Amino acid sequence: MIGRFAAAAAAGAVILSGIGFTAPVLAQADLLKVGVATLPPSRGNPSSHAGAITNYTYAAIFDALTKVSATGDTIPDLAESWRNIDTNTWRFTLRPNVKFQNGEALTAQAFVQMAEYYLTDEGKATVNGRDLSRAFTSARAIDDLTIEFKTATPNPAFATNILRMHVVAPKAWKDLGIEGFANNPVGTGPFKVEAWRPEAVRMVAFDGSWRAPKMKAVEVLALPEITARVQALISGQIDVAPAVTVDSVKAIEAAGHKAEAIPGPYVLAWAMLSSYRDFPFKDKRVRQAANHAINRQAIVDGLLLGKGRPASQAASPLTFGYNPDVKPYTYDPERAKKLLAEAGYPNGFEMDSIVLPGNFPADADIYQAAAQDLGKVGIKTNLKPLTFAEYLKVLFNPVPKEEFGKGWGDKVMTFQQDFSVDLIPDAINRWQATWSCRRAGVAFYCNEDELKVMDAANAEFDPEKRRKILQQGMKMVNENAPALFLVEIIDVWARSNKVQNAKLTFRVLNYHEITKTN
Repeated sequence: MIGRFAAAAAAGAVILSGIGFTAPVLAQADLLKVGVATLPPSRGNPSSHAGAITNYTYAAIFDALTKVSATGDTIPDLAESWRNIDTNTWRFTLRPNVKFQNGEALTAQAFVQMAEYYLTDEGKATVNGRDLSRAFTSARAIDDLTIEFKTATPNPAFATNILRMHVVAPKAWKDLGIEGFANNPVGTGPFKVEAWRPEAVRMVAFDGSWRAPKMKAVEVLALPEITARVQALISGQIDVAPAVTVDSVKAIEAAGHKAEAIPGPYVLAWAMLSSYRDFPFKDKRVRQAANHAINRQAIVDGLLLGKGRPASQAASPLTFGYNPDVKPYTYDPERAKKLLAEAGYPNGFEMDSIVLPGNFPADADIYQAAAQDLGKVGIKTNLKPLTFAEYLKVLFNPVPKEEFGKGWGDKVMTFQQDFSVDLIPDAINRWQATWSCRRAGVAFYCNEDELKVMDAANAEFDPEKRRKILQQGMKMVNENAPALFLVEIIDVWARSNKVQNAKLTFRVLNYHEITKTN
């Protein structure tokens, strides 16, 4: 593997041709270049925040009330503290003297404006709005530094859920309109956007930020191919590559740079469409059969080089509510065939599976391995890869049930829909919003007994009691198998030997603390 990446790096001088910015010229130590798989499809509009992958860019521009620590705990960001007033009321106290990049002062009203937008029909149609508009019913400013949210139902995890609300400068948002703001975003982060192009974003230091940066500028470059990101790092054209492959680590280290594999808060999984179409996956035995067909340990050993672990449930070990006693499905092809026969499919069936390759280490190879394993028990699987933008469109398209999925084809039965905390380290998050009858739009899967456990977890404010309820839910999820569980994902990231103080936490880079040498 070293030879392949090293040879490619020798030709890497042209890899960023036409992507980088030409002016102004800065010393190497003053400019940080980060290569990412994709830039946010909505550009600088965080209301259409599309998951953890976009935070590689947004973390330099925006802040939220709370954030997540490396251990999965919810900790302060723009909020200094928060508390329950009652089961449906939360108050947050803001940091004083925080400024937006255009000079506006941060007050509680900025968050009220965002909250009110998410409660409009337009706001509810955004990626963030789909979840946030159900998280609260109203927001008001108690004073300049205190904001109060009302929730429709008790929500013990509200302080965690709200971290997806990146705050924007109120006047800029109002004056520019959403489209104008997307091209000229203004947040409270350490870097201000200077130019946004389809393939790159250039940002300059905002020294007035409450988390003032150490460097003068940052460029975030879209390099969709993992090999291209590795080449660019080895050849010195970028400084940080947040998502690389396990098999590129040796080449990166041989070139004198640093690479690290860390646990990710994600479970790679495929949704089995079982609630709105008359598919085989309506039968639990078929869903269980598919899970027994997968040799997860072989995937971990062969494709992740022993990193990561076989997945067992709708949560990772970094997630509140993860159940360590729930074990992954055993690799048992004969058991899979028996279950298929019992369900009326002795000869198996053919299906298409929509996937989004290029976002996790070895994910494309993992999908191929899963398809091969399924084929061995009679489930012929045709992989249908989508780009990130296409994926978001088909996943979140708010259409009636009878219209949902049109254009996919008649055999699309699974859909990549990771059990990802999406920066929300609580098991209720994706389980409820994505894998239940309460999924916004059309539910892929629906189980009334699981809803009762969700309701119990949502009503319990004692952390340890709530943890046990969620762990009960994770056991049910494993048994009911709404998804084809694959592996617990790791994040493999790399940085130049000239980079210091860089940390990656839940796919968020600490841009303000990073330094470089010439």
